[in-house]
Amino acid sequence: MKLLTNLNCANPPLSGVGHYTRQLLGCLMQQHPLEAFAGFHGGELLNTASTLAWLESDHRQSKTSNWLKGSRLKRAARRLPFGYSLRSRWQQFQFSKLTQPLQGYTYWEPGLALQPFEGKRAATIYDLSHIVMPSSHPPARVSYLTTQIDHTLQSGCKILTISNAIQAEIATYAGLDKAQIDVIPPAAGQAFRPLSDAQQAQVKASFSLPENFILTLGTREPRKNLAALFTAYSQLPSALRQRWPIVCVGGDGWGDQRAAASTVARLEEAGELIMMGYVAQRHLPSLVASAGLLAYPSLYEGFGMPVIEAMACGVPVLTSLDTSMHDIVGESGFLVNPNDIDHMRTVLEEALSNTAMREGFGKKGLAISEQYTWEYSAHQLYQALAKL
Repeated sequence: MKLLTNLNCANPPLSGVGHYTRQLLGCLMQQHPLEAFAGFHGGELLNTASTLAWLESDHRQSKTSNWLKGSRLKRAARRLPFGYSLRSRWQQFQFSKLTQPLQGYTYWEPGLALQPFEGKRAATIYDLSHIVMPSSHPPARVSYLTTQIDHTLQSGCKILTISNAIQAEIATYAGLDKAQIDVIPPAAGQAFRPLSDAQQAQVKASFSLPENFILTLGTREPRKNLAALFTAYSQLPSALRQRWPIVCVGGDGWGDQRAAASTVARLEEAGELIMMGYVAQRHLPSLVASAGLLAYPSLYEGFGMPVIEAMACGVPVLTSLDTSMHDIVGESGFLVNPNDIDHMRTVLEEALSNTAMREGFGKKGLAISEQYTWEYSAHQLYQALAKL
């Protein structure tokens, strides 16, 4: 198979889509020798060797200042009128010009926007949050997502997605049979694994963290439901909060950061909430594995990578009912109604008070996580593309 892929979605700072693309593509290229490969990246085409070198490069730490600068420029550009549209059109022009000679290639689009290409095509759609929960995005992004995803769904290309929940949503929205949509789930990276007590103690000392803590991960934006989590947590008995502070990891996203601001300030002052901000990817596996509980009551996710990563570390998970995360966890986790503060508080109190349940869910979660591997998903992707 000759494979063409758009790599621009996997540039740092890495999002969930970027991690997914890098892991999946790396495994596919290692497992399945390709007749030819071309990766569209930054206005040029990379071959197999240069793509593998790029995938193996230290994208986590090097050129940090450039990443931050690029991130700021992107945010500034998106605030401009038609910023999304202009960026998309320029990328389409570059892609079309460079890939015209690639006859007989199969094009997989792992990013958001399907590019113009005459040939076999497949695209991954990660969620329909702009339809199901438009409040989870700024208005300009909702418009952009609607245009791009509708174009992809109407293009006749093969549709791929990452969870059974999103497969059902896409099928309903696009009028497709679920069998027409292949599910290629993510998995936890090899670095996510249980740590010994001594290793955990070393991690906690290096980050100046307490012996027990609840971890919550993700860019701070309304969909992550952090205001509800902090409010529910603030209603727990004081002694329990002192014994189990929350450690919040993730950079600022968009939306009103004043939500629950007084609660946040009060919890921080009491030492019951530690806002760590952005943490480099290389530190996340050990940080996750050192937590006593992952709290991830997100309102909507395409899959919920922090959930499977915590489970791979043997860390029990608290997450949202009737979501893609519930699909992963099953009944082997603490499940909350993300819209019900009282229910969240009750389940959170049980999770922190019941050591046996935490340990049991940690062991069950570890077994579930072993069913998700990048090697399996890469094989599924290869099979889906080979059938086109």
